[in-house]
Amino acid sequence: MNYTSERLQATLGALWYHSDDEAGGPIGQQNTLTFGTFLPATGVIPLGNEGRYFNKATSLAAYAQLEFKVTPELEIVGGARVTYDKKTSSFRWNVRSATTGVVSPRPLIVPPEYSKTKPNILIGVNWKPSQEMLLYAKYSTSFVSGGSTAGIVYEPETASSVELGFKGDFLNNRLRTNLALFHVDYNHFQSPQSTTAANSVAAVLPTLTTLYGAATAGELISSLSTFVVDQGKIRARGFELEVTAAPTRGLTLGGSVSYTDVKFPFINPAVLAGAGGVFRVTARPKWTASAYGSYETEPLFGEATLNFRADVLYRSKILYSLNPAIDIYASRSNASMAEVKGFALVNGRVALRHLAIAGADAELAVWGKNLTNRKDATFALFTPLATSANYVAPRTYGVELSIEF
Repeated sequence: MNYTSERLQATLGALWYHSDDEAGGPIGQQNTLTFGTFLPATGVIPLGNEGRYFNKATSLAAYAQLEFKVTPELEIVGGARVTYDKKTSSFRWNVRSATTGVVSPRPLIVPPEYSKTKPNILIGVNWKPSQEMLLYAKYSTSFVSGGSTAGIVYEPETASSVELGFKGDFLNNRLRTNLALFHVDYNHFQSPQSTTAANSVAAVLPTLTTLYGAATAGELISSLSTFVVDQGKIRARGFELEVTAAPTRGLTLGGSVSYTDVKFPFINPAVLAGAGGVFRVTARPKWTASAYGSYETEPLFGEATLNFRADVLYRSKILYSLNPAIDIYASRSNASMAEVKGFALVNGRVALRHLAIAGADAELAVWGKNLTNRKDATFALFTPLATSANYVAPRTYGVELSIEF
């Protein structure tokens, strides 16, 4: 429900969500890969180590946000949300003997019901000293629901953030700038883990041992596929700047730059021990930037114009290995994946626009992406069996014709 008056804007709402799902390996088939010595005469390896999750979740929430103009220039913003979550689950598993091939069911695991009520708030102020400028500040909190996986309990992930910003138009609206400064603290940061990673197994095995004993924990770990670990605390702070300029008719220039500093003020001791005592920030570059230029000519014939555009995208150095000492092979064949240097991608496009074809508006364009044909990694995953990676798409180019009618 929305309400608007001369001084007040109000938004009220409620949410209801319910899910009932199953996850894990296909019914009757193994959930994780195991290597054994048993091979039947048929040559068909029997399936086992089944692990299936049965989950139910219900979430109820109510929220409100008020924006009140104290003066025409000054506005105060306040908001709140209250969320109630309830979750139940069970985990069905069995183990296949590596020597005999016999599949033995294990007792169903039914963790305690999870239920929690979490409030969140937002407080902000907007100030417009003129029609062309806006300064704002806000503080907000948020969370991700907690729960458990096969009895491995994880707390709700919470975040509290502060943001200061400025938006302004200058030079008779030929220059626009947006600047934001931010600081975010995360607690109980939820990290999806897999039993294919040795450090994940080392981090969760003590918890399973405490819950079920050493023998059951050793068997159970081979039936789990993914679970959630409380990684600890994360602090992120930085800034984002966007600039757009139109210095002359037909020409538009723009760009952005952002800096994010991420640190771990506290790491779950079990997670740190599982990673061999070293836990680096991964998959988060400190700097990202972009720049573009676009120029459109006056009509060449009829209403047809020629448009030129170039884009440059930059990402600074990024780490993919939490601990190179345990992730890099002795041969160092995967060492280049542990740390990828910064790189830039260049794209270009030339288009003949506003072509009149049978009464329709058409555009003919030639484009190219990754013109310098960079071959940098964009993601890497280290496991005991292999290192896998995704790479920048190779240089591509093409011609396209679009018609609007």
